[in-house]
Amino acid sequence: MLDGRDGRNGRDRREVKELRLGFSFNHEWWDECVLVELFPTLRACGITDIEINPPPEHMSEAAAQAYQALEAGFRCHFHAPYPEDFPICDYHGAGKARAASEEIFRNLLDLALECAVR
Repeated sequence: MLDGRDGRNGRDRREVKELRLGFSFNHEWWDECVLVELFPTLRACGITDIEINPPPEHMSEAAAQAYQALEAGFRCHFHAPYPEDFPICDYHGAGKARAASEEIFRNLLDLALECAVR
């Protein structure tokens, strides 16, 4: 709506001052996709915080990613490691990692665009 109000609940959209986005990525394409494409889009959409969700076996890579998120101008938060029964293989195993990561990337871009529209 042109008056800045959200038609679903009448809340003034301009009240949202900070947005936080949490994600975990396949580390193989972090540099080419996240740093170059996703971070600039998120900043342009008003997202100010990045939450890194590392599985335990990727904590050192996640620390490097957090540093890059800070360098890109975001406040960075670490989420607790995945629970033991989290299906990490859905993202990192059985040859599905690239396709799963690309799907997550597309979903995040959709979310960023939705935030920008709001």
